[in-house]
Amino acid sequence: MTNPVVEIASDADRDKVLELLQKSFLSVQRSETVKRDTRFWNWKYRSSPFGTAFIQVIRDDENVVATGCLWPMTLLSAGRRLKAFQTCDIAVHPDFRRRGFLKQILSARKFLALEQGGELLFSFPNSNSLPGYIQSGWQYVGRVPWLVRVARPVAMVRDRLNPGKSKAIEVPMEYQLRESIAADIPAHSAGVQDSISLDRPADYWRWRFSEHPNRQYGLVRSSTDPNSIAVFTLSRKPSGLIEMVVVDLVCAPESLSGLLSAILKCARRVGTGFVALMKPQGLPMGAFYRRAFVPVREKNLVVLPLASDLPDEIADIGHWNFRAAMHDSI
Repeated sequence: MTNPVVEIASDADRDKVLELLQKSFLSVQRSETVKRDTRFWNWKYRSSPFGTAFIQVIRDDENVVATGCLWPMTLLSAGRRLKAFQTCDIAVHPDFRRRGFLKQILSARKFLALEQGGELLFSFPNSNSLPGYIQSGWQYVGRVPWLVRVARPVAMVRDRLNPGKSKAIEVPMEYQLRESIAADIPAHSAGVQDSISLDRPADYWRWRFSEHPNRQYGLVRSSTDPNSIAVFTLSRKPSGLIEMVVVDLVCAPESLSGLLSAILKCARRVGTGFVALMKPQGLPMGAFYRRAFVPVREKNLVVLPLASDLPDEIADIGHWNFRAAMHDSI
């Protein structure tokens, strides 16, 4: 290969890109649920309410040997809508590693995002990818905060002794987030004051959860406020441990107690070993702690500001109002 060039992939590159992604991530992802096939391609890259994704590739003759994605999202910050891209799905074929392709794609992503009017790039790299981002000028923001409640400690220990990949399991009928229910969830574009939040237009709920090609999602409502909701997914480990991850929620502070009661009632109904969610902003943490949720940190957050007038809080982990739904694999 001479003078490798980063190009924007077309649908004609779909199968080669998906094959490279599947081979690269299959051994390292913690779940067997994500299958990168045509349905995944159409869902993630072509039908998002935030816009069409940009997939970049480096080719060796007709083969795709490196790829990366700019996944569009709209973030809210102090009443301002930011055009952002999450950089994800970066993979290099084993035979072509250590040739600087990661840095080359990261550099090309920046210029492509600027061409598309992007104001911010952000990503959740693992420990292997993190140095490449830092060396390419990205800012390390910190470890992403989660809240976890362990319900079955013995099952957790058993799982540690018999680790393996999780598989998504069916959500009980009474909790299933069907398309008709998702269509009735209103847009939620009110970010928490002084935080960076994900904008969620009306069709976000249908696209993100009802149309997801690999997972099924459930919904619970606060016992005191039906407009306060939590969306969750379930999976089972080979040890038998059942995991419940709350991937998104809409909740007024005064309704949090009722919503947590509904979440834990559902968790007992399905026999979960633990419940986990990314730490939300603007909600009283005491309500979580009283119900035995404990803080943990997983994954990394890095940012690359593109607009010159972004607030300094972009680089402060404490100002990010996270949702696990910002990850396509959950």
